[in-house]
Amino acid sequence: GGQYWSITRQWKAGDSLQLQIDMPLRFEIGDNEMAGRMSVYRGPLLLAYDFLNNKSQKDEAPTLTTSRLARARVSIPTRTSGGEAIGRFPPWLLVDIPTDQGRWMRLCDFASAGSMGSKYDSWLPATNLPPARPMPQTPRDGASVPTGTMLFTLRPTAALTDGSLHLEFSPSPDFEPLALRVQTNQRQRILLPETLAQKFQPETDYYWRLVASNKHGQTSSAPPARRFRVDPQLPPLTEQDLAEFGERSDGVMIEASL
Repeated sequence: GGQYWSITRQWKAGDSLQLQIDMPLRFEIGDNEMAGRMSVYRGPLLLAYDFLNNKSQKDEAPTLTTSRLARARVSIPTRTSGGEAIGRFPPWLLVDIPTDQGRWMRLCDFASAGSMGSKYDSWLPATNLPPARPMPQTPRDGASVPTGTMLFTLRPTAALTDGSLHLEFSPSPDFEPLALRVQTNQRQRILLPETLAQKFQPETDYYWRLVASNKHGQTSSAPPARRFRVDPQLPPLTEQDLAEFGERSDGVMIEASL
């Protein structure tokens, strides 16, 4: 995450402030129905593959790898520099990225993509991808949790079939130092046993995040990290709370008094 930059000085008329911000290409990994794809950004701008800009007759954009983004060439087009593919709507930004066999693919800002009625795509096929970002669900940020076995859940994901998943806990939002790091083979409902949960002091804020890894890299859940605290006054989670589908040990899933 970013931070504020404080400037203390005596300001006077005519002073100016110039910012130079580095904006390398970055990417987000697709998950579930977008598994095997990634979106590319330059700073805050989402990029897209416009089939007209690439004069492509294929149904799919070329396949990318994350390592090729470092060799991208960025240009700011004028009204005529992009030729017929730009027409009356020059893009804000053009990015050329190398693909296989010495070829290049051209991306433009998402706002300009398709302005001539052409097909475009922002989820691009890719290989050798790190896992998609794991998405925490509960406990919610700022929640209080009971003592005993703790339950952590995440959004269902297709990204962990060939990798590992860790939970990390810290009293600090920057996770320095770590209070606890736990590897799990559970993929949606993670039970932290009481023997480990006892490491958390009551009425103390702790931050938690998920870290997914595979042979191509690792990805943490998006900041800011979620915060919780242990409240000894809350009743412990019941057997039914902890069951994966709300099923008790005797097999009952729903019980209602008539």
